[in-house]
Amino acid sequence: MGRKTSVILLIILLIFSLHLYATFFLAKYFGISVGDIVLIITAGFVFWYAWETRQIRKEQTAPFISVLFQTYDLSEGIKMERFLIRNYGKGTATNITFLALQPIGTKTPTFRKIEVLPPGQDEELTIEKVDYDNGKDTQVGRIAQSDFLNHIKISINFDEFLFELKYKNVLGDNYAFKGSFDQSIPGTWVFRRAVEPIM
Repeated sequence: MGRKTSVILLIILLIFSLHLYATFFLAKYFGISVGDIVLIITAGFVFWYAWETRQIRKEQTAPFISVLFQTYDLSEGIKMERFLIRNYGKGTATNITFLALQPIGTKTPTFRKIEVLPPGQDEELTIEKVDYDNGKDTQVGRIAQSDFLNHIKISINFDEFLFELKYKNVLGDNYAFKGSFDQSIPGTWVFRRAVEPIM
């Protein structure tokens, strides 16, 4: 017998016990009508069922976003320096932002926000601008992206460079993770979550 079935049977037994208690005790000694007690118990059961249904729906719509830094695409067999956002979850992710929490050397990138990413899809995460020396100089566009990609290849293995990944599911629930990159397969570094999600 599954956990969910056991919980449902326990609740049915509890409702039946409360009904008996209400019928033979509360109604007789306190003057509360059986109809009112049954109504309260039914409302409690409906509330619990709605909550359980929402939890199941939330699990079905949960995205799982992964951030990759690739210097070589094994599937294509070609050199490809880029950041990639991939949705491994069951639901669509929205408002995906990826932030560098500190300068990497003297450079701080600003990544483009991704509005929507369906399950099983990926999208290149481009860099809109790079601030140099704490904002004294800024480069934008492809030059900034190319320069930063060349720069991060040297220092991406260091754990002290923290990033933050934030996104939402279609129900509006927030997910936020901090972490750093770790090489998992040749030519690819994966954003490794260091803390539990902030819901």
